[in-house]
Amino acid sequence: LFRSKGESISNMLSHAITSNYNVYAAMGTVEFFEFALKNPYNIQHTVAIEIDNSELSVIVDTREWRHYKELTNTVTSLEEDMFHYQADMQTPQLYLRPKETVHIPFKYQRSE
Repeated sequence: LFRSKGESISNMLSHAITSNYNVYAAMGTVEFFEFALKNPYNIQHTVAIEIDNSELSVIVDTREWRHYKELTNTVTSLEEDMFHYQADMQTPQLYLRPKETVHIPFKYQRSE
């Protein structure tokens, strides 16, 4: 199987920026976790978060995020209105300043 140089580079970069985690949740429960995302560059970036699993979602509501942080005694900072949407996109986006690290709140709600 031969790939073009562009396909090979794209595949290599995709593997380098992809993270896989296992979340074990009982049926009908919600698991909360945060993912630390760092902008390693010296320039700002806007990042879109795309999820291909209907049971996993980004918590974009600050009140809901605060609720889960209090419930789980998570001590990381909470940023008001961290996410925004563009008219042509349905995925949450966030702005990262150079070298900034943010904690992205997720919930996994197992329904089956």
